[in-house]
Amino acid sequence: MKHGETFEPLVWHGHPDWSEYIFLWFFSIVFAVRAGFALRMGQRSSTLIFSLGVALFVGMALFLRQRTSYRVTRREVYKSKGVLGSTNHILPLSEIVEIDIQQGPLDRVFGIGTLFLKNKAGKVERLNGIKDPEVLDRKIKALL
Repeated sequence: MKHGETFEPLVWHGHPDWSEYIFLWFFSIVFAVRAGFALRMGQRSSTLIFSLGVALFVGMALFLRQRTSYRVTRREVYKSKGVLGSTNHILPLSEIVEIDIQQGPLDRVFGIGTLFLKNKAGKVERLNGIKDPEVLDRKIKALL
């Protein structure tokens, strides 16, 4: 907590769901299968390269998920995201005029979605990879 901030109880806190990084998991599986074939063929150097690829993609998914977080209090929605540095976006609930949920076919399979929060100025803040987005939508609307 920064100097001068007051404590606000959290209504909801979360990170993007693991399935938000499905493309990284897909490449991890492809590299793992290739590593398995290379090991079976006795190609140790190729096995090592593909294994490092698996580690890289899994590490990227872990890192990206950890570096993105969302918090909802009774007054504001906070989005913290960053790879090299951290950027924080604060959206007062009093400024929200519209909430929309977007889910693609694959998102529906995994039960995730993106919440779009539109403020009075027309700016839209995205909360990606939200598990059960309808629940968060209802929580925010209840606070409005």
